[in-house]
Amino acid sequence: TLKNEKGIKNLLKSIPLVIKKRTDIQFNFAGGWANEKDKKDALNYINNNNLLDYTNFVGPVDKYSKWNVYNSCDIFVFPGTQQEGQPLVVLEAMAAGLPIICTERGCLIENVIDGYNGYFVEKNNIKDLAEKILIIADDKNLRLTMGANSLIKFQKEYTIDKHINKMIKVLSTL
Repeated sequence: TLKNEKGIKNLLKSIPLVIKKRTDIQFNFAGGWANEKDKKDALNYINNNNLLDYTNFVGPVDKYSKWNVYNSCDIFVFPGTQQEGQPLVVLEAMAAGLPIICTERGCLIENVIDGYNGYFVEKNNIKDLAEKILIIADDKNLRLTMGANSLIKFQKEYTIDKHINKMIKVLSTL
C-alpha cells in the first residue's frame, strides 16, 4: 500500500537529489494508494518537480505480478516512518535478491545488516536516503553482492521450512 507512513513522501523527495547525479534511474512504485490525499500530494509533487520521466506507478499487484516488479528492479527502498512488525515486502525483496535500503525500525533490524545486504537510513533524512541510493546505484559489484547477500540471508533464515522448524522448536518447549 502506498502511503506516507511507508515512506513514499520521503522517497519522492529524494528523487531530485538522485537525478542531479544520475538521470538514468527510474523509481517504480507498486501497490494501491491507501488514501486519496497521499495520492494527490504525491502526484502534485511529481508534477511540480518535473519528475514524471523518473517515476512509474505500477498500481496494485497480485501474488504473481509482484515478482515481475521485483525482478525488474535493482534496489528495494522502504524508508517508512511508522513502526512495523515484519514487513513482508522486505522479505520478498530479499528473496528476489535485491539490496535493501530502509529505516532502522521493527524487525527490519533483523532483516538488514547495514553494509552487508543493504543500508539503513535515518528516518526522514532525505539526503541520507538519496546518498544510499546513489552508493548502490553507482557500484554494480556492490549492488550484486548486496543482492546476493539478501538472498543468502533469506534462504538461511526465512524460508517456509525454516519457519516451520522454528515453530516446532517453540511448541516442543511447551
